[in-house]
Amino acid sequence: MTPLAARTKHPDGTVVIRRRHPGNQLAAVTIARAVTDLAPATRLLAPLLTAWWVQHSHRVAARHGIPVVIDPLLLPDCIGMQIDACSQDLPTVCASLPELLSVSAPDGDELADFRIRVLAQLRGISSPLLRGLDALGGSDNHTSHTLTIGEQASAVQGCSAEDAFQHTRLLAAVASVISICHDRSAVLPEPPWSTRTREMIAVQPQSATPSVHAQATASAPAARTQTTGASPAAASAHVVARTAGVCLSSPDKPALHVAWSILGHGQGILDQYLRQRRALAYSIRAFSKEHAATGYGACVIGCAQDMVDEVTDHVRDALSMPGRYRPTESNLIAAKRRLRIQHHLALQTPRDIAIRACCYEIAGIDHRAMEEYVGALNEVSLDDIQRVVQEYLSDPRFARLTE
Repeated sequence: MTPLAARTKHPDGTVVIRRRHPGNQLAAVTIARAVTDLAPATRLLAPLLTAWWVQHSHRVAARHGIPVVIDPLLLPDCIGMQIDACSQDLPTVCASLPELLSVSAPDGDELADFRIRVLAQLRGISSPLLRGLDALGGSDNHTSHTLTIGEQASAVQGCSAEDAFQHTRLLAAVASVISICHDRSAVLPEPPWSTRTREMIAVQPQSATPSVHAQATASAPAARTQTTGASPAAASAHVVARTAGVCLSSPDKPALHVAWSILGHGQGILDQYLRQRRALAYSIRAFSKEHAATGYGACVIGCAQDMVDEVTDHVRDALSMPGRYRPTESNLIAAKRRLRIQHHLALQTPRDIAIRACCYEIAGIDHRAMEEYVGALNEVSLDDIQRVVQEYLSDPRFARLTE
């Protein structure tokens, strides 16, 4: 029987992961290169280099007549692209992989055009969460949560054709991770690399609803934003809190997801107190995000400017449990149910599965570990919640943003 998932490592370091997604007519190919070991100068230029790589891929697809959708992939651990295609076009996409991977640096005229385009994107970032994280020392918008948007914009603005050439060479020297997710019926050609070094991993057949862990970053989805309660006024503000977190492979990851869901979900502790009882806030969002070597937690709360101090105090109290915000068994059960639902809903497409498989590979984790998330989630106890809150959430940093 053909395995539903396989990992192949080739002599040049390229890793190809194949996962089947039965009953879906779409296919996805994620191509990523790790940036964690690259110098900050190269990571700062990642938005520019990735935009050019995507443009190169569009040209390759047009040359071969492949109708695909290509989007940039900019994550703290890796950069690359996401390619979506119909299942019948996947063999042609796979046959084009050598061209997709062999990108050259833009020349002077093309570089000027892409510089303007990327700068407009960086300077147009208006998300309160990203602005808040940026004010706290680094945004998760692109390739690092320790490099600010301003630093990225300055690097892109000063990038010369020679700089682009040198940094493209550095990026091209990093081995690629290619994750392919497709329907059971898709027939793929042999990848265009030597197969003398191969590691095949068989996985038990999965159901049509994949049981894989959410968020690319590869963490649980953020609690949904609530927009009732206090109404956003003209003089509105946002309070952004950032806490310590864990890496993708940490055994504390499920407990942190539950803790943040208890705190920041629509029926969570912060929502009940700040929005439903006191009407101090009009929106609340909270989440935990994990990467290869590090992670963090964050919440962003929309409120009136004259409520910023009071909201900040209540958030600080909530993040220092135990206290008046001590969670109950019913909080725990509801949070687990929400996370299980989000877990399944967030990975219903080949695109999501392919991106998660790349993130796990780059983090050095067997991609089969994605199937173990729900089991670990079910084991989380109230004692676990108290422990991770005290260890990771008790010393938050705050940013206050006014409109």
